[in-house]
Amino acid sequence: TNSFNELKKLNALGNNVLRISPFSTTLYPRNDYGDHPVAWIDAKPYDTMFSDVLVSPDGVIHALDAQRGRVFLYDEDSNLLGVFGGQGEQLGSFRQPSSFVLIGQRLVVLDAMKNTLTEFVPTPFGDKVFEATRLYGDGLYLEATEPWQDVLRMCVNYNLAYIGLGKSHMRLEEYREAMRDFRLGYDRKGYSDALKELSLEFGRRNLGWILLGILLLGTLGFLWFRRRKARGKRPSRSAFIQEVRLAFRTLIHPIDVSERIKYDRRGNLTLAVALIALVFLTSVITRQATGFPFNPNEIDAINILIVFLGSGGLLLLWIVANVALTNMMEGEASPYEVVIGTGYSMLPYILVALPLVVLTNLLSLEAAIFLQAASVLSLAWCGVLFVATTMTLHQFRFRKTLGYIVLTILGMAAAAFVLMLVVSLLQQVYVFLYTIYNEIMFRM
Repeated sequence: TNSFNELKKLNALGNNVLRISPFSTTLYPRNDYGDHPVAWIDAKPYDTMFSDVLVSPDGVIHALDAQRGRVFLYDEDSNLLGVFGGQGEQLGSFRQPSSFVLIGQRLVVLDAMKNTLTEFVPTPFGDKVFEATRLYGDGLYLEATEPWQDVLRMCVNYNLAYIGLGKSHMRLEEYREAMRDFRLGYDRKGYSDALKELSLEFGRRNLGWILLGILLLGTLGFLWFRRRKARGKRPSRSAFIQEVRLAFRTLIHPIDVSERIKYDRRGNLTLAVALIALVFLTSVITRQATGFPFNPNEIDAINILIVFLGSGGLLLLWIVANVALTNMMEGEASPYEVVIGTGYSMLPYILVALPLVVLTNLLSLEAAIFLQAASVLSLAWCGVLFVATTMTLHQFRFRKTLGYIVLTILGMAAAAFVLMLVVSLLQQVYVFLYTIYNEIMFRM
């Protein structure tokens, strides 16, 4: 595994006060410096091992990796500015770098094995980065705007430049432009702060209209409720509407609905299949449309097959394993009942996930704990419905129901393993036939 906290800045109390980068993912934690991840060469792990560290007058942290002969540059917020060097015999590379020193703008690296001193001088691009970093580190975001723009003209993919421009827009109260630049720089915290300020500004400007809209909606809702109460409940003439109401009744009374499905042959198979398909569609929407501060996924790198296997495909596997184990465990549910019960039990996920997607585009990161709690509760709700539905449809007791669910999950794992073997075998057959085809074509 990777080592962490390789670089530290200690105060008089011995606490690490080195500021952390806004970039953070599970794969690349913000307190992990050097190369990511550990390299494996000849079955041996090679992690970053810094042999020397220095800080320039501009606040740029220089760290020398003796393991792979690379020099890492960080700003005071631990943002990676650049990497150069490497192992080798050519000019600019090292065999065993042991130390370095900064002389003006020149960095001189000592190689203990080659007995050489190698001098590095900043390029025009590096000069602009150092200038912008110095102004940026001093909090002079407006003054750093021009150097950052020069950096982007030289390298349009330099994320830190977008973050610097975003902070400049924040100072000028240009929150939409700041959100755009923070998004280009993958700074979710900055984007969230800009979104929060934009929301507050919108609220201040339109407070009267917002209150009027809430009052109007409340009045219309009250009048509708009074009229509905005065007219009383009327049974719907549409059988499909009645089945939809029955599906929603599952949210509160899963056992009652399951008994109706089992003994009264209620439930709509088409509606249940549509709900399972909607689970897959909801997963796609959640992955792609979740607000930028809350969304760690790469929008342009979606794999529909993976999303399907983790949502609708998982439910189909549950249905197959459930039906396959029915006779073995003396269950009484038919495939028809299992499909309907499965579809109806996923309603909490659908009803909660879609509004959460909307909220993630309107709220800042401060609301993350509440949104995450709502998501977890919706999945727990689905779990309760699955247990209640399975217990009623199969006529099991609670303990046997839990055992049946565990066996079903194991059956799903076994089915997935067999499916992977079949897919792997088909791929090998395809490669074999394709190779034979190529040989025939080459010899004709």
